[in-house]
Amino acid sequence: MYRTQAIALSIAIALGTHFPVATSAAEAPAQEPTATLTSADAPLGLFKVMRITLDNAPKLKLQRMKVDAASAQEQMAGGSFDINTTVVAGYQNTGQTNWVLDELTPEHRAPFPAVWPNHDTRNKDIPYLVMGAGKKFRTGISTDLSVTMQRIDDRQTIPRMPPTVTSNTTQVKFSVKIPLLKGAGRVSAAAQETTARLNRQASVSSLQHSLTAIMLDSIKAYWDYKRSTVYLKQVKKALDRVDGWVDQVGSSNANLQAYLENTKGKLTDAQQDLEEKRIALAQAMGIPASETAKMGTPVTDIPLDWDNVLASFDKEALGKAWQEVAIANRLDLKAAKLQLEAAGVQQAKARKDRLPRLNLDLSIGYAGFKHYNAASDFFGSFNSNIPRTDNAASLTFAYPIGNNTAEGVYALRNVGYQQALIGHNEAQRGVRLSIGRSVSNVYGRLQKTVQMNKTVSSYEEAVKGMQGDSKYIGSRNGLATLIDTEEKFLTSVEDFSFAVVDLAKAIAETRFNTGTLITVSEDIDAEADVKMEQIISLPNM
Repeated sequence: MYRTQAIALSIAIALGTHFPVATSAAEAPAQEPTATLTSADAPLGLFKVMRITLDNAPKLKLQRMKVDAASAQEQMAGGSFDINTTVVAGYQNTGQTNWVLDELTPEHRAPFPAVWPNHDTRNKDIPYLVMGAGKKFRTGISTDLSVTMQRIDDRQTIPRMPPTVTSNTTQVKFSVKIPLLKGAGRVSAAAQETTARLNRQASVSSLQHSLTAIMLDSIKAYWDYKRSTVYLKQVKKALDRVDGWVDQVGSSNANLQAYLENTKGKLTDAQQDLEEKRIALAQAMGIPASETAKMGTPVTDIPLDWDNVLASFDKEALGKAWQEVAIANRLDLKAAKLQLEAAGVQQAKARKDRLPRLNLDLSIGYAGFKHYNAASDFFGSFNSNIPRTDNAASLTFAYPIGNNTAEGVYALRNVGYQQALIGHNEAQRGVRLSIGRSVSNVYGRLQKTVQMNKTVSSYEEAVKGMQGDSKYIGSRNGLATLIDTEEKFLTSVEDFSFAVVDLAKAIAETRFNTGTLITVSEDIDAEADVKMEQIISLPNM
């Protein structure tokens, strides 16, 4: 039986320590241990978020139930090829009157002595044992073996007649039914089992795809939560800097005082945004509202240096490569392909079932016999007094004029196959289009991130240099320039935080679109494998 727990992301990698700050896209950050939410002070890593998400996801639980149901249907379909055994033990008592003297004419009654009873009754005790075994094969051939053993104990009521002797008989018969047209071959006989197996495999792939989609939602929500946390820290640092300038200049500078209040407003906005992103992540994780306050600081970092990746980014080549990877790895495409194969199996069966039924029946057997009523005599009739074997053969032809039922079933199955084919082709088209969007989206996010990284660095250096120069703090015009530069620096920090997170989400979505966000073994009992480099790096780069 397929273990649905295994596919529910029992992450196969060792989840070690917390992620350090990554400065290069090539770095593979360390991994944090899995644990439940404990307190707001506890660090919150990405793998912990995914684990909790998949433990709570109701959609995944429903999909697991579908897998279990499909497995049960496959097991039921395979029952057609079980060996069916029967054993019947019974007893029968019969009585039969052959003649009555009072009803005979004088002429027919004359030979009977006067001491004879008025009637002739034969009582029979018949214990019996019937055993059988039958099996249908996936080629369409079916066999049956039967053994019938019985004892006849004939009790007569006529005096001075030869005594009756208990007789024991055994009938052994082995028969074979061979379909020559309709029902012949695996295409007909094993169609239901094959369809059930393909549907079960499709449900497994759908479960795995649902797992990946749920992971993607949590990853995106986590990166948003991370961005809000980082930006809030930057706003707090900016507020500290402005507070320091106020301490140096005094509250007499209305422009500086207004900027201080403006920065406090940004802090309020940043705190509100963090709370919204915390709730959004809690919703993606499926945790109750009471657990939201326990969500600690996100510790998994996003690489910041993407210059080399942008320099080597070939849109055309990557687009082709990602499409090939997606066609080979997308689990929803695999599910659609399996469903198409299942529809094809039903179509092929319905096509063959339009043929006439032509069956060849063959049988061979024998009859054994033994006297007397001991138990050994009853079972000894199995191999005693066998004169010869019995053989039989017959050819049966059947065909309904018009054949409307079979023709109608074939028409329905053909429609089902065409619908599955359209669904499969549409799924492939959708994947190819999503890859095109991913190429454009990632490239644009890369450009934005690289540019904003340089912008932030330039403004940061400018602010550091200006706030250490007394001519900016000591003069009204210089202070206005410092405030303007600080405002631009804080705006660039916010833009950069959005750019980095948008890039991280675009990368995760690209991994999802190419089917490489997680690694799933062909062994359905194996565990899903998740690696950090699959989340923060691009395929084929």
